[in-house]
Amino acid sequence: MMRAARRLAALAVLAAASSPTDATVEIAPRKAHGAASSWPALDKALKEYPAVHAREVERIRRGDPDARFLLVNAYHGLGNREHAVLSSFALALHRKAALFVDWPEQRCNAGATPVEASSCAGANLEDLFEAPPIPWTLLANAGTRSTPRVRVRDVPETDPKAFLTASWRLSHGTEWQLVTANLEEPPWNGSAVVRTDHQFLHAILCNERVAATGLFPPDALETQRALERYLLAPAKAIRDAARRALRAAGGCAVGVHLRRADLRDWRADDVYPRLRKLLKKHQGGLFVAADDYSAPFRRALEAAARADRRAVVEPPELDAPAKAALAENHILSACDVLVPSNASTFFNVASVRATERAGPYGQFACPRGPDALAASPLDGAPLHCRFRLRCGDTFQFERGSSTYKHGQVDDDIVQQYLA
Repeated sequence: MMRAARRLAALAVLAAASSPTDATVEIAPRKAHGAASSWPALDKALKEYPAVHAREVERIRRGDPDARFLLVNAYHGLGNREHAVLSSFALALHRKAALFVDWPEQRCNAGATPVEASSCAGANLEDLFEAPPIPWTLLANAGTRSTPRVRVRDVPETDPKAFLTASWRLSHGTEWQLVTANLEEPPWNGSAVVRTDHQFLHAILCNERVAATGLFPPDALETQRALERYLLAPAKAIRDAARRALRAAGGCAVGVHLRRADLRDWRADDVYPRLRKLLKKHQGGLFVAADDYSAPFRRALEAAARADRRAVVEPPELDAPAKAALAENHILSACDVLVPSNASTFFNVASVRATERAGPYGQFACPRGPDALAASPLDGAPLHCRFRLRCGDTFQFERGSSTYKHGQVDDDIVQQYLA
């Protein structure tokens, strides 16, 4: 019963189909009261958070140097930004600090030509996500690497209260410090500017002092899902676009994420037959989410599926690339089976969302999953089952390159979330 209730409440793309013609897709908006967790302590903290945030906003407006805030200076792609924001939100909840997000407009991806980039519409937080019950864009970054300074957007720059200086700055590659930091002592107990595109949620959850509070569930996946449901519920236009795409195809059987496929010598004639084995086991169509570099290979896989008379979940057409990317991310998380290519934060965000209905292995084409594939359908490389967090000495913050261990960089190549 509890699992069923959580499923109905989830702010994710859920697709359930008994046949390709009667597929139903539910993408619900944020729950009115703001609760998003089945963990009582976290649920309570989320319900109380608007009051906590309002208290700190009042202190900021008074120019109180002791106001508690975390400003996330988000950058790079959707997955990188979501990881940094959700990790920072966990830290803000623990510290009872006000979270703010400086989210520069996202336009075309790096693979766009100059002509394409000049015509790409931008998308900001308000375009992508439902407004949360907090004024999360009040602060903007106004500092440098050495000076973590912020600006209050709606205060004239000539007003002394327009600027505040944070106590510390979390930078790219320094997230490992949070694992052992005493967050009740300076500088950690002060305000901060976060400037990283890494996911450091695990560093917070595995901090012994944070874990001792019982604020977060022991399952890191449940924590990430709850924080995303509360803070990053997709805007209605994006939910509707994802819903239409899934319904048109009768749901999604297999979702493939392509990242930098241009660097691989993959051929659709080799890859599609391996995907076809998965498609035959599930209802619905093939969905291929791809960055700009991978668009030609995506089209080749879609053409092979159509030639095989399989449904294809069409990428939504929206008026900004970032909106389309977010819709694709939610479609991907609705697929019965997920197949990754290169390590990707975009894929990780969708995959964590998908674990709610299928568990940590149920939605992957991997040795521990129900489809039990040892090799990738894309290139035959070994597949890893992801997402089992083990708190210990080693934490993976990069997308798949280096491992940070006690502040040192190992040479080992370790994928994020390896089992």
